Amino acid sequence: MFLKFLAALLVNILLLSGTFAQDEDEFFAQDKDETELTLRSAESAISAAFRGKKGQFERTVSTKKINWKQGSFLGFGGDRSQTYKEVLYKIEGNDAFITVFIQDDWKVPDPLTLDSNLQYGLNNGDIFFVLHDKEQKPYQHRFKMTTLQSIAYYGNEVLKLIKGYDASWIAGDYLHNL
Repeated sequence: MFLKFLAALLVNILLLSGTFAQDEDEFFAQDKDETELTLRSAESAISAAFRGKKGQFERTVSTKKINWKQGSFLGFGGDRSQTYKEVLYKIEGNDAFITVFIQDDWKVPDPLTLDSNLQYGLNNGDIFFVLHDKEQKPYQHRFKMTTLQSIAYYGNEVLKLIKGYDASWIAGDYLHNL
């Protein structure tokens, strides 16, 4: 199931970048052995599809305060937070838009070059990028959450109020370098 999700995500990325096949059937006809698809190859495909592309600033959507744990001991201490601007960019030569979270005290670049200064995350099939100090290590789901992640997040907030314990550090996937 996970491999099918990754394969579908990879197809959407490649279609977005205009790199490969025109539909999923053609993609899988090219490579029927979908079990060979690994997370590493998906990450490589994402990097290859986006690296070097340029985006033109469209608009700032919102600002968002991200809270996370970094350097905590079993969930105690290590509280971090940073405000980010959620910005939309239009990819040059394509009608696709990308979401970029930019550290609030940083200038919004226009144009934006998708390069090693950025990190990216995936959640629920959506790709987003983050431009910030890479010493900061928030999990991907801090930026975009599925419904289940939102429920778990608010459940953890209640746990913090009642018991004073923060379990948010237990599970997550860090951002990936582009």
